[in-house]
Amino acid sequence: MVVLILLAGGVFLFRYLAAQRPDLVREDPPPPAPMVRVEKVSAGTHPVIVLGEGTVSPVREIRVVPEVSGKVIWLSESMKDGGSFAQGGLMLTIDPRDYEVAVAQARARLADAKALLQRAKEESEAATQEWREHFSPGPDQTPPSLVARIPQLEAAQAQVEALAADLERAKLNLERTRITAPFAGRVTDKAVDIGQFVAPGQVLAGFFDTSAVEIVVPLEDHELAWFDVPGFTQEGGQGSPALVRATVAGRERTWQGTVSRAQARLDTRSRMVRVVVRVENPYAQKPPAAVGLFASVEIQGKTLPDVAFIPRAALRQGDLVWKVDEESRLRFAPVTVARISDEGVIVTSGVSQGERVVVSLLHGVSDGMLVRVANSNSFEAPAAGGQARMTEE
Repeated sequence: MVVLILLAGGVFLFRYLAAQRPDLVREDPPPPAPMVRVEKVSAGTHPVIVLGEGTVSPVREIRVVPEVSGKVIWLSESMKDGGSFAQGGLMLTIDPRDYEVAVAQARARLADAKALLQRAKEESEAATQEWREHFSPGPDQTPPSLVARIPQLEAAQAQVEALAADLERAKLNLERTRITAPFAGRVTDKAVDIGQFVAPGQVLAGFFDTSAVEIVVPLEDHELAWFDVPGFTQEGGQGSPALVRATVAGRERTWQGTVSRAQARLDTRSRMVRVVVRVENPYAQKPPAAVGLFASVEIQGKTLPDVAFIPRAALRQGDLVWKVDEESRLRFAPVTVARISDEGVIVTSGVSQGERVVVSLLHGVSDGMLVRVANSNSFEAPAAGGQARMTEE
């Protein structure tokens, strides 16, 4: 009996508790906030670096040719492809004997003409004196030119001058048998050897100046607003400094250069301006900035104060960036872009130091939406000639 009462009470209590339980309602969990990758803005003074590439070329290149004919009797050991000469260095010698004879003959003819001139002077003076003694009406009168033998005297004087010029020409031809370097440089394309007969105008070798080299860098027109180009963006003065980089002998080398000018014509196909960067004494450093070397150029442009530097991935269409505030909400911020380069974007307004900008892609973005931050990196503006760096915080 007691057992039945207990069972009946348990059943009643179970039904009572079941009746008091609220109905279960199915609810879907809210979608998680999208995760974004952000970087912190670097602000301050930023130098503009304009990047370009080009091939090293000589400032002067000539063809060595003789001005007289003859047989080559001596050739310098440096007269070969890659050989170097100081200014005035003797490169080769043409047999001078014929020209030495020509100088001796011209000197003898000149001496004979001078003797004839002296004789003509004496005869003119004697004729003048005789005329004054026998025919002169007064002491201040001069005899007729034919009586004073003036034409003969002038002809003798002209003959002396002509033969003196012949002697100078013969001496000049003798000097030309010694071919010297017109400036310090290097030999290319040697085409002569000892015993070879050469003629005026025949190309003996190529020769280029090693005192300086140039790198022609094609740039878009708007890039020239950031640095100084003498004769193009300014009347004169010094061009902007540039750093030339190239890999030589397995290592990266650098040389200091200067923007010297822009070439006269723009590229008719690309409409780009060819800026010329000049490097002085490129062969003073070993290995040198050799002609034909492919090099990258970093032109030091203007320095912009009070600007921010952000990654290119942070800039959205319409010059917008997405900032993440302290509450992890995404905010749209319009920015004023000063320059876009491979290293990043320089902006003059819209973001400030330490603010977080989104660099990852998102779809269906709205202003004020909640996001999750995957990281917090600092994007630092690159040093002159360097690349942008990210530091983990």
